Amino acid sequence: MEHILYWLWLTTKYGVTPSKIKVLLEYFKTVEEIYFSKNFNNIYGLSDKIKSSLADKDLSKAEKILEQTAKLNQKILVYDSESYPQILKNISSPPYVLYVQGKVLELDKVLTIGVVGTRNSSEYGRVVTDRICRELAQYGAVTIGGLARGIDTVGAWATLDVGGVAVGVVGNGLDIVYPSENVELVKAITEKGCIISEYAPGTPPVRNHFPARNRILSALSDLVLVVEAKEKSGSLITAQWALEQGKAVFALPGPVNEELSRGCHRLIYD
Repeated sequence: MEHILYWLWLTTKYGVTPSKIKVLLEYFKTVEEIYFSKNFNNIYGLSDKIKSSLADKDLSKAEKILEQTAKLNQKILVYDSESYPQILKNISSPPYVLYVQGKVLELDKVLTIGVVGTRNSSEYGRVVTDRICRELAQYGAVTIGGLARGIDTVGAWATLDVGGVAVGVVGNGLDIVYPSENVELVKAITEKGCIISEYAPGTPPVRNHFPARNRILSALSDLVLVVEAKEKSGSLITAQWALEQGKAVFALPGPVNEELSRGCHRLIYD
């Protein structure tokens, strides 16, 4: 249990991003060594504020998070645990702590399809997403999505409707359902699948969390399907993450005069 507390302590420290943790682990090797160290002066790229934060060894915040997750019946997966998804260890900035609501799935051993798209989807986009996700789920594929309004939600419900398994990757604490109308969807997903976050309970869904969330969504997916996206959108950020991670990216073509087709057409053109 102390091992998990050290990870919670580290990931909630001021300015200690996944990239900073990667640097720390290259120097110290284990989270215990980081926690018990009193000297961070030889580590490149750490500001004085971060060093000061790491010098504070108070575990009360970590203990509170552990208590909250236990009450909420959530699991905590840390980077060096056996249940942590191996596929996430291969990306440039892995989430060193994952909070899981539902079943801990062995996502490395199944076919996973990331399905993303606009919140303001058209009837065409919803119909095609529903059809694709139903067919893939019937062949045993697991749908990975961000649980946003629109395409993400359609894909998850279509998967569940045929008895498939869906996974949601969110940009907030798991005690918060965002958007709020997805309460029933979250409940349905967790019966066979799970909701995943790198954010501790109580963390609100602020804007900068979602681009970061997308790297996890793409990493957990064997391939990513983009359905309806503007030329500048979160879906294209997910596609870019997927390409950088060496994943296949598929895009749904649409009417040439529609703004929601432009992002997908750009991906196809590229």
